[in-house]
Parts: sequence; C-alpha cells; structure tokens
Amino acid sequence: MENLGSTLAEALRRGIKNWDISGNWSDILIHCILCVGTLLFAWLVNELAKKIILQIIRGIILRTRVKWDDVILEHRVFTRLSHIAPALVIYMLAPVTFSGLGDIHPESGEWGGVIGFIQRLSVVYIIVAILFVIDAFINALHTIYKDTELGKRLYIRGYIQVLKIIVNLSLIHI
Repeated sequence: MENLGSTLAEALRRGIKNWDISGNWSDILIHCILCVGTLLFAWLVNELAKKIILQIIRGIILRTRVKWDDVILEHRVFTRLSHIAPALVIYMLAPVTFSGLGDIHPESGEWGGVIGFIQRLSVVYIIVAILFVIDAFINALHTIYKDTELGKRLYIRGYIQVLKIIVNLSLIHI
C-alpha cells in the first residue's frame, strides 16, 4: 500500500512541478490533495453502504414473514453497522495518504506519527461504532423477548443494563 502512496505522491509531485510551486508548498499541496481524496473516497463508501447496501438489506428483511428481523431493522442495527465502512477506508488509506511525504521532516518521522494517530483514531471510532451496534442489537433482542409469553411475565430490563455495561467495559478495555 505504501508503494501505491509513494507512486501517487510522485505523480502528483511531477504534475505540480509544472505549476511552478516551490518545495515545501508542493509537498503541503500534495498532502492536502491526498487528504481530500481519502475523505471523498470514505464519503463515497459511506454513501454506498447507506444507500445501496442498506436498501438491499431492508428490501430482503421486509419480504420475510418473521418478525425478529423487522425488529432488528427498526432498532437500526444495520445502519449503525454501516458507520464502520468509512472508518475502515480511512484506516486503510492513511499510509497511502501520508507515504512519500516523509521527506518534509525525515529526521523527526513526523508523518509516521500522523499515520499512527489517524489509524488509532479510526480504531477508536470503529470500537465506538461497534459499541453502538451491540447496544442496538441488545435492545432489539430485548424488544423481541418482551413480545414473548415469558417476557410479558418476567422483566429483565435490569439484566439487560448489566449486560450492556459488561459489553461496554470489555470493548473499551480493548
């Protein structure tokens, strides 16, 4: 992946050389172009996940006769799951976006720190998104349970809350 980033940065550098922009400013411009390109691609993946994939899933679920998948859809489990896609794109493209630009401050390794920071930030976002998916899924299971005969007699809301706390603490610990 880093070779792709270096190749892309070199192609941009050759193109920008024709614009008569000096050294550091050309590197900054290349960095900005790659950042905007990465963000646009992440946005495109987000739109694809939300508009196309979720519509297909929604269509399949609404055609089935069982109720539990409708409850999962109502609790927006799949919508929350789609939030992971753009974060994965940013995580995967961070080395591509910032590779080839390390020559701005090669002795400090500044860009390597940026790649690590962006990837760590993406992982944190993915973990939070997974927490929201699990929370919505547990809520959907609770709704399904409440519609059963046992659920009408036996309330488990407190146990559900304890389960959510355990799940949240275990994922935050990661």
